[in-house]
Amino acid sequence: MALGLLLVACDDGEVEEDPCPTVPALSWENFGKGHLDKHCNGCHSSQILPFQRNEAPVGVDFDTWPLTLQFAERIHVRGMATDFPMPPGGGPSAEELATFDEWMRCEVLPEAQ
Repeated sequence: MALGLLLVACDDGEVEEDPCPTVPALSWENFGKGHLDKHCNGCHSSQILPFQRNEAPVGVDFDTWPLTLQFAERIHVRGMATDFPMPPGGGPSAEELATFDEWMRCEVLPEAQ
């Protein structure tokens, strides 16, 4: 996956970093589904039985795009939390978290509105 840095000039002459620099843009298909499958859906999948969920609430599932949109804010907050991180057994690297944050801010949260 290519990460690019695009600088944007503002009217006041200052240069700002593009908040969504990844090209092509991160999407469900090229990032989100794989990330959630790897880090979340072992417990948050509609395909697993209640006793396999490791205390994840039944019905709080992220294995489809519509379900991800339904729980978008919760996924973002819990996925980025440092005081009670998800997944509880260890999770994404710092680079994966940065990419996850970009995907959530640039694709998921705007679509969930």
